[in-house]
Amino acid sequence: MKKALVLLVLLLITSLFFVFGASALNPYNVDQDTWVDGSTNNYNGSGSLRIFSSSAGTCSPALATLLQVDMTQIIQDTVGTVTLDVVVHTGTSVSGSVTLELFESTSDFDETTAAGPRTAWVGSSLGSTVNLDNTTPVGTTLTFPSTAAFVSYVEAARTGDGNASVVIQMTSCPLGAQSVELDERETGQAAQFSFWNPSNVSISNLKATSAPSHLLWAAFGLILVLSSAALFYLRRRSRSTENNL
Repeated sequence: MKKALVLLVLLLITSLFFVFGASALNPYNVDQDTWVDGSTNNYNGSGSLRIFSSSAGTCSPALATLLQVDMTQIIQDTVGTVTLDVVVHTGTSVSGSVTLELFESTSDFDETTAAGPRTAWVGSSLGSTVNLDNTTPVGTTLTFPSTAAFVSYVEAARTGDGNASVVIQMTSCPLGAQSVELDERETGQAAQFSFWNPSNVSISNLKATSAPSHLLWAAFGLILVLSSAALFYLRRRSRSTENNL
């Protein structure tokens, strides 16, 4: 009986970890997105986010995408891991394998006014890359993995002005013009950041969830009810066994 009680307690504690910890894993849509080239034009709301390379004989970036998320209302704890998801959009045209790389943005931006030149926005590399090629289907989600530089950058943003702003540009590709387009938030699946700190799951993480909080509590309540029912059953079974002896 004591072993069963210990197992139930462990189950309850584990369930609490996953119910509350899952809130920190939820993805958060970017608040701002646009793309820039070498001109001073603003391309917000053009239907997609664009990342091109030129056909100058090398893989030379020509267009870059800017993404920004306001962290002030979605995460209060130290960032331990961060990833970024983007979705391949119609219009992507590459002749072979290309690499997209994540960079710091030199400053925050407003998607309605942000403009080139592209080079003015590109800061240090965050060391996070994704690959796609001419067989990658439209609608594919590409995930930029967590790196030490990526985590450090968004943590600095969290404790600073709260805006994590990044740039995506092409850094490896076949010769010739290559074109990658991504869904933009106004007309498709917005790019999404996911933040997580497995060593610091706390009640404040619940403020970060994009899922309704009542669903989390409902899940916990169900676990509690099932655990109580199992405990009641085990107690009755134990008494029945004692009476039969």
